Amino acid sequence: MTCNPQWPEICDNLKPGQIAQDRPDLVSRVFRAKLEDLKEQLLKKHLLEEVKAYIYVIEFQKHGHDKQVIQIDPDEQEVVINEIKRFQDACYVSPPEAMWRIFSFPLSQIIPALLTLQVHLPNKQMVRFRDDDIMSEVVDWERDKKTMLTAFFETNRLN
Repeated sequence: MTCNPQWPEICDNLKPGQIAQDRPDLVSRVFRAKLEDLKEQLLKKHLLEEVKAYIYVIEFQKHGHDKQVIQIDPDEQEVVINEIKRFQDACYVSPPEAMWRIFSFPLSQIIPALLTLQVHLPNKQMVRFRDDDIMSEVVDWERDKKTMLTAFFETNRLN
């Protein structure tokens, strides 16, 4: 989904002489409202049948912000690099992105939540212990015999 600065919800709320770029607050709110409506249509009203899982990420394009290209001539003795310009380029946040963050709108969502599983060979899982633990007891600890990965495989086997 891409934000369209010509959406009526944006254009109808601009003052005379204003353009969408003058109102990043309005653009961000309208886009968020349309995103929430899309999620409602897809996830609750099942517009395209039931959704089992989804992910979205909000990204902001940075049009019109010129980056300085640093060219180094090997024949020159000194290379002049504008450090302030490099810093500003690296830290640039567009006005709509700034408003999105000020409003604390989420930038991404994953449903169902994903969990990273540490992969290991059978009986080769990581075991954590302290220097003062007794090794013969560490080897017998039940808590380390069942990992998230082995529990995942067991759940899939049973269900």
